[in-house]
Amino acid sequence: MTDHVHDHGRGVLAQLAPEGRELKALIPGVYDGFAQLHSAAFAEGAVDKKTKELLALAIAIAISGIAASIAVYAKGKFKVIEPAILADAWRYDSAVSSMIGGPGYKSFDGVASFDAVVVDGVVNGAGIEVRRISGVLSKLQTGLVRSYAAIVAFGAVAVLAWFLLRGVL
Repeated sequence: MTDHVHDHGRGVLAQLAPEGRELKALIPGVYDGFAQLHSAAFAEGAVDKKTKELLALAIAIAISGIAASIAVYAKGKFKVIEPAILADAWRYDSAVSSMIGGPGYKSFDGVASFDAVVVDGVVNGAGIEVRRISGVLSKLQTGLVRSYAAIVAFGAVAVLAWFLLRGVL
């Protein structure tokens, strides 16, 4: 067992107290709102006391973090203590860059090639076939009613012959 005692950041909070007072002077309405929220939160109600205390602790930690970030980054009061992994944004940017610049680039080229050859080939091929068939069928469309009647009669005879040959009629 050791006799080590944690101060739970009291030293940092003491150093941040002047910034906290300055912030309170700049936005007193916000602090008054938090005071009212505190009074309402600890009033008797549907939430038990332990939960309210944990909520108050979470809010206090959040406010302390905001005050600390203002002191460190905006005012330059303290040395920035930031591991390299955090300074590099958890290496997210480099991971995305290596994915997009490496295998992602080749994958996207493959998708573009597939689109140009297969998808566009099917679409363009269908268009070519429709144009070819419509060229043939346009020769059958003379605009004369007797030609259309002959085509309908030929179709009726073909259907009747099909039924007769199949033994349906």
